[in-house]
Amino acid sequence: MSPADPSTGPLSLAERFQALLAVAESITSCRDSEELFCGLARHLQRVVRFDRVGLVLLQPERGGTSARVLETTGMGFTTLPEYPVDGDHSGWVIETQQPLIVPDTAAETRWPRAMAELREHGIVSFCSLPLTTASRRIGALGFGSREPVTYTAAEVDFLGEVAKLVAVAVDNALNFDHAQATQRQLSTERDHLRLLLEVTNAMVSNLDLPGLVDAISSSLERAIPHEFTALALYDKDSGELVVHAAAAKSSDGRSLVGRRIPVVGSAAGEAFTARRTLLFGDTATPMREAGIRSVCAVPLVVGDRGLGTLTVGNLQPDAFTPESVAMIEEVVRRVAMAVANALAFREIAQLTEKLAEERLYLESEIRAEHLRRYAWPGNVRELANLIERAMILSKGRTLEVPLGELKRRRSRADHEDRASTLEAVERMHILRVLKETNWTLGGPRGAAARLGMKRTTLQSLMRRLGIARPRAA
Repeated sequence: MSPADPSTGPLSLAERFQALLAVAESITSCRDSEELFCGLARHLQRVVRFDRVGLVLLQPERGGTSARVLETTGMGFTTLPEYPVDGDHSGWVIETQQPLIVPDTAAETRWPRAMAELREHGIVSFCSLPLTTASRRIGALGFGSREPVTYTAAEVDFLGEVAKLVAVAVDNALNFDHAQATQRQLSTERDHLRLLLEVTNAMVSNLDLPGLVDAISSSLERAIPHEFTALALYDKDSGELVVHAAAAKSSDGRSLVGRRIPVVGSAAGEAFTARRTLLFGDTATPMREAGIRSVCAVPLVVGDRGLGTLTVGNLQPDAFTPESVAMIEEVVRRVAMAVANALAFREIAQLTEKLAEERLYLESEIRAEHLRRYAWPGNVRELANLIERAMILSKGRTLEVPLGELKRRRSRADHEDRASTLEAVERMHILRVLKETNWTLGGPRGAAARLGMKRTTLQSLMRRLGIARPRAA
């Protein structure tokens, strides 16, 4: 290794530590690899001769390495193809944790492909050092030159100290990126859960489909910007999808309600038939005329029953990412249950109305039968009084005849008939006993004794029944 200006001679130990301190101060505030390497190249240029500096990062989940290279002639980065860990010199440095000095790339035979690529870029010699922290292996740091360079042990030690600082800085940058990615993921999950909660609340508070779709579209807009949302249900009679509710930004969604969508040849129809989510870029003519460039059509399925589709449209092409599609599908699964419940409520309401009509019919028939069978002892006057009372008691448009009063009247009449019959039987029995006793009331052989009562009781009963002894002729 030589200084940038060979005429100045080798660097002193103090100059090296000053350069090392400048590197440390430069990289403490770096948040990404590009910023780090721009500062690194700027400070090391005066103490290290190199034409190219490269950062190789270990990708343990893929079993390989990725590399980015900065040329000193410009400040732009070049991304190199990934290599397996055991496929090039950087992997060897990472595995062995030893620095690698190659004074002549043409003479190095262990990694022919990598050496050939370095020679294609004009690199004659290079030095590669491991980047390692106390917690993990980061990768490797390489310095390449277009001229032969000889590295002494002191110079390799100095570059090793530089590599330690760079390893900590890169590790911090990677941790910062990971923290930001985790924060974005948590924010996405929070927005996802908030959306599902809002959709659930909307399903609880909106029994009608238009209100439900408006609420869902409003909640979905905050996570996934879109132009319109349409809910279509399958009509068995026509074999088509019919729009029952829609929400749109630039127009009145109610104008779409009632529109029929063929199952064959439409985005919603194909998703309904396939029973899976489909994305469309080349939309049908009406959507294309409205500026819709992306459509996500999701089938509404409960169990094995297909109810219809929920379609979301966007003005931008390729607007729906896998994450946004997964979010829409999660919303649709909840909407499908809400739609199934709404349809069930509608069927129950229709059935209840039908049963109510049949009940009114049967009740009217029962009333008519009771009226026909009643004897009407009071004739027309009693009938008129009953109808007048029914008009007073009826609350709706249907005349409610108080059949209970007819029963009570019939019971009283029957009771009176039975009472009159008993009195007649009793009177005839007393008269027969009086005749047999020659109208003698008292005494052991009198009528009172034969009837089992006192003489005074018999006299009282005779007066009540109007029984009097006939006068002699």
